[in-house]
Amino acid sequence: MSDNKFFEDIYKKRDNNFLYKMKLIEENKELKNCCKEISKNALELAKMNLQKNNLKSSKIEKLKSDMKKYTEKYDSLININYDCDKCKDTGFVDGKICNCFRNMIKSREFESRSGDLPLSFYVFENFDFHFYPSDPLEGFGCSVRSSMKKVFKFCYDYSHNFNSESESLMFFGGNGLGKTHLSLSIANVLIKNGFDVSYVSSAKEVIESDIRNFDKKRFFDCDLLIIDDLGSEVLTSFVVSFLYDIVNTRVMMQLATLLVTNLSVKELEKMYKPRMVSRIMGDFRRIQFFGHDIRQQKLELRNKR
Repeated sequence: MSDNKFFEDIYKKRDNNFLYKMKLIEENKELKNCCKEISKNALELAKMNLQKNNLKSSKIEKLKSDMKKYTEKYDSLININYDCDKCKDTGFVDGKICNCFRNMIKSREFESRSGDLPLSFYVFENFDFHFYPSDPLEGFGCSVRSSMKKVFKFCYDYSHNFNSESESLMFFGGNGLGKTHLSLSIANVLIKNGFDVSYVSSAKEVIESDIRNFDKKRFFDCDLLIIDDLGSEVLTSFVVSFLYDIVNTRVMMQLATLLVTNLSVKELEKMYKPRMVSRIMGDFRRIQFFGHDIRQQKLELRNKR
């Protein structure tokens, strides 16, 4: 979606709500009367404020009380389901930009930086446990499904309680187990709560960034940096050092980072220098994902139909 289309959709929704309100007011006598009373009281208050020498506090309080009464009645009758009750989907509260509008901008920026990922799809509500078997998980004393429910709860709690002291995480496990889905679900919640999140689809993408055009803000000024598919890049000493500098700098700055990889800890140890693995092992909480490739399961289901 282009930026122009994004803003057009916002303004169109606001205009549609306005036109809908006008139609309701025209068709509803009570609403029309509320609007008249609100306008009349507002005008009366304005006049009294201009007549500073003749202010009567009792009358002013009466007008304010009437205004409140008719405004509350108006709100109960108008019956529009707003996405944001604070600004009524206008994007502004008392002349200031509403947080909902700021967060929509952040969502758009996130999507444009991450290859236009449909962020609205990656939510906790869309996570499907049916693809995780209820078979016992060897060595863990529970089933794959119950283990993944614990992982899900941890991610949900992490996103809803996120703050400047939140820890860094590493999601690891085989292909197609929901690691990207849950990492982006975390991003979704954080953005809605006003945090800055950067997402890099692979460590390879970080490396391919031209150093001269390296977006320092993207990697070091965000509240959470997500690096997906760690270990898929072609390794050179430069690549390893470059990745280490990003991870190490964020750890030193006490900024949360989320690494996502299909590799096990032992496989990472074979790929990276000891200081990189040591940093991850010492400063990242490791979250293991279990199960069988969900993408493959979905493909097999489609082929059977």
